Amino acid sequence: MKAEGWISGDTHIHWAQNSWDVNEDIALLAMVQRAEDLRVANNLTLYQWRPQGAFIKPDQFPMGPVPGRCDSDYHIQMGEEYRNDRFYGHVNLLNIKKIIEPIATGPGSGGPSDAYDYPINKTALEECHAQGGICCEAHGFGPYENADVPINVVNGLSDALDQIDPEYYYLLLNCGLRIPLGNGSDHPARVAGSARVYVKVDGAFTYERWIEGIRRDRTFVTSGPLLFLTVNGEDIGSKLDVAKGALLKVHARAVSRFPIGNLQIVSNGEVIASLRTEDAEAELEAEVHAVESRWFVARCAPEGIYAPIKTAEEYYTARPHIAHTSAIYVNVGGQPVRKRQAIETIIERMKRHAADIEARGNFAAEAQRQEAVGYVQDGIEQYTALLVGSS
Repeated sequence: MKAEGWISGDTHIHWAQNSWDVNEDIALLAMVQRAEDLRVANNLTLYQWRPQGAFIKPDQFPMGPVPGRCDSDYHIQMGEEYRNDRFYGHVNLLNIKKIIEPIATGPGSGGPSDAYDYPINKTALEECHAQGGICCEAHGFGPYENADVPINVVNGLSDALDQIDPEYYYLLLNCGLRIPLGNGSDHPARVAGSARVYVKVDGAFTYERWIEGIRRDRTFVTSGPLLFLTVNGEDIGSKLDVAKGALLKVHARAVSRFPIGNLQIVSNGEVIASLRTEDAEAELEAEVHAVESRWFVARCAPEGIYAPIKTAEEYYTARPHIAHTSAIYVNVGGQPVRKRQAIETIIERMKRHAADIEARGNFAAEAQRQEAVGYVQDGIEQYTALLVGSS
């Protein structure tokens, strides 16, 4: 895969022992990288409050490349997971130059039951971008019912969605938003590299080019199979502007060590081509006339795996033998896909989110509460504006 420009990586490693509060030897991570053919390992520092005492781990090195562990084949980078358990969600901050504090806010990760839900995650995401980093939403729409993810995406503050269920990814795509998939294992919760992202890079591999590949949507995520997609010969992450009625030729290919199961092409939330196979390699094609704007993704998984996932700990792309591409975007008349039902679903979700922060948020001052609620309300206004011209 490296020879073809596809560089594997894990966006979400905490190289610590299972107690999470003791650093693990970085030399072991370098060994695991080679065993797993995992080219990029992002080792994320986090803050964790516990009644017996808070800790910041792993912290073997400051933010940035790990000395002696980065070359043209393998790279270990220190990063950060910024967390709010109650409202805003968890976000992985990659390619940052210094730690962004307070690292965690609110009850749970950030402190006891009276810990403040402030500052809001937006502040950390803006600082991450100011440092040249990218923000990967750590658990899709968040491990809890309410999260800022749709607001962050519409504001251009999210750069990738990790461990997301397809139904939520499709909601955002159907709102006309562009964002790629990322993926990580959340080690030590899972084996490092067991859930990963492949990023297409231009030229020789460097970490900076790997980060830029994510910014350009050139990714697919997997816990096993390799998965490729083109539309009219254009690769994952491409945007095509075509005339109405133009013929679109879609091609998907999966390669696996095990029987692939279901290979599917999805467009605008609907499966437009599918096959069931016990082979370890398969190809699938579809032809569509562009009577409307479309996005396309490919996915493969064992039988029955596409059912929505109901538990916070069982993320779609962390389950075995799953692969899913980021989208290819096809605009007709220069307009992106805009589906009214998807936009309205997001709006209703965010209205609940704003009301929840208003009712349950813990803040030092009313101005802080209004800042948190106002951020969500501003996002609601932006999604409401997307309803104009939606179908």
